[in-house]
Amino acid sequence: MNCENRLCCYFSDNRCILQDVEINELGMCDCQILVPFDEEELSPKREALLARFEQQEREWESADEPN
Repeated sequence: MNCENRLCCYFSDNRCILQDVEINELGMCDCQILVPFDEEELSPKREALLARFEQQEREWESADEPN
């Protein structure tokens, strides 16, 4: 089965390696086990992603401004 959850321990090459996958009523996998990250690993990634989105937003806003 195709999978997009790169944080799940069953994720491999864009696929779920489980033989039997349970999908809930929202179409989400009920079998996922997320790989844990501590705050020391997660915080810099979160900050970098936020900075990237903020930069992109500034670029969009400047592109919308009249010349």
